[in-house]
Amino acid sequence: MMWPETQQKAVERLISDYRMKPSPNRKWLQGGRCPACDKKELYANAEQPWRVMCGRLNHCGYSAELRDLYPELFAQWSKRYPQTRSNPHAAADAYLSEGRGLDHHKLKGLYTQESYYNASKGHSANTIRFPLGDGWWERLLDPTGDMPKARMKPSWSVAGRWWIPPNLHLAYQKEIWITEGIFDALALWSNGLTAVSAMSSNQYPEVGLAELAKNCDRQKQKRPTLIWAFDTGKSGEEFTEKFVERAEKSGWTCKAAQPPKTDRAPDWNDLHLQKKLTPKDLDRYRHYGDLLLAKTAKAKALLIYEHGDQTSFPFRFKNRLYWCKVDIEKYHKALNQLDDTPEHLSDEETRTLEQQKRLEAVSSCMSVNEIANCYPEPLYYQYN
Repeated sequence: MMWPETQQKAVERLISDYRMKPSPNRKWLQGGRCPACDKKELYANAEQPWRVMCGRLNHCGYSAELRDLYPELFAQWSKRYPQTRSNPHAAADAYLSEGRGLDHHKLKGLYTQESYYNASKGHSANTIRFPLGDGWWERLLDPTGDMPKARMKPSWSVAGRWWIPPNLHLAYQKEIWITEGIFDALALWSNGLTAVSAMSSNQYPEVGLAELAKNCDRQKQKRPTLIWAFDTGKSGEEFTEKFVERAEKSGWTCKAAQPPKTDRAPDWNDLHLQKKLTPKDLDRYRHYGDLLLAKTAKAKALLIYEHGDQTSFPFRFKNRLYWCKVDIEKYHKALNQLDDTPEHLSDEETRTLEQQKRLEAVSSCMSVNEIANCYPEPLYYQYN
């Protein structure tokens, strides 16, 4: 939800900078000059102008987030939304709603607006604070100078703990996504997933998992599957693999999910703001997690083939470069030689068995070879 003040300023800037014009029903801004193709095809939703887009989808496809175009519209939270007696959390509410794309009404009572003061340097800033056990974590709303972006209660350790969104009974869940940050957990929670925050990619939530295991035993519930969903990158990936191995030794069933690897390296809250946490998107992120946890090069090659049906492709495994090739003629022969699917199975069982047969056939005619004991990264490529 975009607050009225921000919406008004955004519309004014888009009209001024891109020469957009309101549509007859005032619901759209249109006819703006596209910065990519220079055509008068740029448009945006006038009521919630979070994104501007070029209407020439096939010939241009330009798209930009309002936050990237005008970052100043999403700053100075304390100045723009001062505390009042009736609303002591005004800046924190606005930060959650506009800065993080979260419904602050659903999170009432989960956080407070506090203040941070550095006496030695004379710096102060308002914060949004989340209680965590007998401690707390807070994000500074308007840090200045060398002030930290976030901090925890002094002389308090978060080691082994996790943060849980409101009204979640973890023992009754089928799966639990474990993220790095609180806002990432809230982003997934806002999209219908059960998610908790480990507070950092290098923090194994040993205490939280031990309590959950006891609760499951007490309630005679099957343990939920853990979906390790740390940020993409060296640290997040290494600790995902490490923690999956550790959790599985303690009796947990584990999987992983990974945000897409792009230049901007989005986290889960970024993807929530971009409306990229749809069921189809989440399936793709689960696939990235499967690739990360593949035990062998061939297992990873099978996942890549299953997801894209490429018959030959290079891929990375354990920082080495491999080449996979599938012999299609042998594949069809191998598939025909497998036993027919029994008729008495349900539709779901039939689909599962057919998928298993296809993977068995592909595996029998797939060659995977290491072609470099490192993973070279190309600096450029030739495009035809």
